[in-house]
Amino acid sequence: MGGILFPSVPNLVTVDNYSNRLNMLIQTKVIYPYNFSNLKKEFKSLYSESVRSFLYGCPDAALSLAVRCLEQGLKHYMNGNNIKEIHYNDKNNRKRIIKLSYARLFDLIQCDENPVKDKEILQYLKSLRNYTHEDKLVEDFHALEAIRHVTDVLNELFSFKTLTITIEQCRLCGQKHSININSDEYFIGNRVMLTCPNRSDYFNNLGEFIVDL
Repeated sequence: MGGILFPSVPNLVTVDNYSNRLNMLIQTKVIYPYNFSNLKKEFKSLYSESVRSFLYGCPDAALSLAVRCLEQGLKHYMNGNNIKEIHYNDKNNRKRIIKLSYARLFDLIQCDENPVKDKEILQYLKSLRNYTHEDKLVEDFHALEAIRHVTDVLNELFSFKTLTITIEQCRLCGQKHSININSDEYFIGNRVMLTCPNRSDYFNNLGEFIVDL
């Protein structure tokens, strides 16, 4: 949940390039999809690998993994709402019925049961996904856009308002504290200043909580 931001940078990635991408990510304020990532261990791993792929200069992998997160998130949400099959009209306006377990991302985006409010974002993500199948060059910008929009969708489906950080023993007053962090502060790379609630003077700083993967 918090701590050292990311693992050490591999030799094949220059520190400058890594830092530039990390700054891009922080400035974009991508709210970490906490609830989605904690549904299943593989969801957390999949999302983390998408972000790390972007940071390490592999935008094509980052994009592919991001849209995979979207597919898994949509399926999990629909399954949780007892949707076992989906319906949509194909390009010839024929009604298609597909079992949810067999549905592809295209099917999930097109179907009547799709719960996402902003359909244009889904169409945009579908177009980005096509980059990986059309031998088009995937730029860092495309990967970051995919991560940003996919994350917005995941946080719409599996929303949270606050997260609680527990400090077992405060180094200033010795007591246990539960400190809330609002979701809009919980973006990847953000440094949240923690303060002792029992101290109102200048010396109430408990240090930083770093939002990581």
